Amino acid sequence: MRPTGVVILAVLQTIFSVQILLAGLGMVWGAVSLSQNSDRLVSQYWVPMLVLAAVILVTGGLGLWVAWGLFKLKQWAWLPTLVFQGLFLLVVVPGFLPSLHPILFLAIALSGSILYYLLRPEVKQLFGR
Repeated sequence: MRPTGVVILAVLQTIFSVQILLAGLGMVWGAVSLSQNSDRLVSQYWVPMLVLAAVILVTGGLGLWVAWGLFKLKQWAWLPTLVFQGLFLLVVVPGFLPSLHPILFLAIALSGSILYYLLRPEVKQLFGR
């Protein structure tokens, strides 16, 4: 039987990954739109935007793979989840911190809670750590 906390983690990871995939698809659409722009200054940005969209789509795909690993209690899923949450706190949060938006505090609390949960001895043991 999977612990409820792990199921919640897998569901959250799935939701986040789908959001990332949708953002990547939106960037692909934006890049295609830019490529058709007749303004030379604007149209030069479609290739870098498409490359960034590809990176975002791969990240979303990896996130879905990790969500599946969490749900199946795969030993390898623990570390990428820890890394994703740590990167979120180290990279994304400082970029948005000046805005002090209430959602940012919710995201920090959620990410911190996930890290706390993953580092609990019984959870680490579930994933063979």
